[in-house]
Amino acid sequence: MPESNAAAHVRRARKEIENMNLQQMRYLSEIVDQALNVSKAAIALHTTQPGISRQIRLLEQALGVVLLKRNKTRVAGVTDIGYALLRRMRQIRLDADAIRRQATVSTSPQKEGLSIATTHTLARYVLPKIFKRRAVLRAVQAI
Repeated sequence: MPESNAAAHVRRARKEIENMNLQQMRYLSEIVDQALNVSKAAIALHTTQPGISRQIRLLEQALGVVLLKRNKTRVAGVTDIGYALLRRMRQIRLDADAIRRQATVSTSPQKEGLSIATTHTLARYVLPKIFKRRAVLRAVQAI
C-alpha cells in the first residue's frame, strides 16, 4: 500500500527535527547575544560566519520555521517564533549542561568534597557521630 503524501511529510519532518542539535541552538543564542551580528558571534564561538549561517539555515529547515529576519546580507531581527523557541532552546541547553554535570559527578564522586576546620577532639569524637547519624558523606577522609 503506497504511503500518503501527508504521512511522508510527517516522516520527513520528524527526521529533520531529529537532525537538530545543541550546537545549532548555541549558534542562534550567540547571534542574539551579539546584537544580531553573525561575524561577532562567529568570533565568540571560534568558528566561521558562513558555518554559523549554514547551521542556522539547517535549524530553520529542521523546524520548518524562519527564526531570523534577514535583509539581503544582514540579520535584521528575530521573528516572534524565533524568540519563543530561543527561550526553549536556552532551557534545553541548561538542562543538557546539568545532565553532563550530573553524569560527571556520578562517575567520579571523589571530585566532590567537604573541608571542615576543627580541633582534634571534635574531629575524633563529635564529627563521626554527626556524619553517621546524618549519613551526609559517603566517605570521610581525614587529613
